[in-house]
Amino acid sequence: MDQGLGYIGAAILGALATNAFQIYRDNEKDKRHKRDDRIRSINELRGIKHTMLQSKASYYSAFFASESLHSAAHILAIRIINYDAILSQRRDEELPEMEDAQQYVNRIIEEYLDNSPELKEYLRLKQRSEDLQTEIAKNDERFWKTIGRIRILFPNDEVIKYIVDIKNIDCELGKFEDEVINSIDSIRNEIRTTPGTISNNRFRNSWTNEKKNELQEWSSTQKVTLQFRINEFDSKIDNLLNYLEGFQDTCCRDCKFFCSDKKCPMRPEHVETTK
Repeated sequence: MDQGLGYIGAAILGALATNAFQIYRDNEKDKRHKRDDRIRSINELRGIKHTMLQSKASYYSAFFASESLHSAAHILAIRIINYDAILSQRRDEELPEMEDAQQYVNRIIEEYLDNSPELKEYLRLKQRSEDLQTEIAKNDERFWKTIGRIRILFPNDEVIKYIVDIKNIDCELGKFEDEVINSIDSIRNEIRTTPGTISNNRFRNSWTNEKKNELQEWSSTQKVTLQFRINEFDSKIDNLLNYLEGFQDTCCRDCKFFCSDKKCPMRPEHVETTK
């Protein structure tokens, strides 16, 4: 009887030990899977970061460059109008009546724009920026999906703070297109309304030079603003990446992978760890 109970007890203990080992092994497996998922998400974020930022930088650069070329083409068209001839025609009553001055100005501008290399480049850049919108949408979808996985895999307030910073700078970058349109409106309005009020070629030259310089300054400002926001976006993502990589380093203390030569095969480029 006692011997039978001993066998039963040993069997129960054996079953408990087996179950405990199975639970431990499942636990370790879950930990490894979670660690692997974290490492993959960090690598995905690092990989998509450059592609996403490059597509946005290319889009906004093409956009504001096209707006600048559109205005530049009109300035060059105005530059070839002979306002002295208009004035001479008005003063000489013996010459046949010239077409209305405003109609003449409009016709010269339209004829120039029909074959303007600046306007052709404007149209090319417009098409380029439109094509990039599809690429940006795909990159954004992949980027924010990765951010969403990171939010789940690293559930703490620091990660949330870094993600909020990224969202804020993305929102700021998204305002750039409207800012470009609003900031060039005053130049465009002058280009549309001034040609009919120019009285002679001397004034034409000084005015077109002034608008040309103003347009160049405007373009330089847009370039600096865009570069600043792209750099800020880049740094906010790097802040998150640096935190996540540091978080992974602290997790190595509890790692059961038993890495050789103090190198972790689960991390990119075999980053040395302090075990």
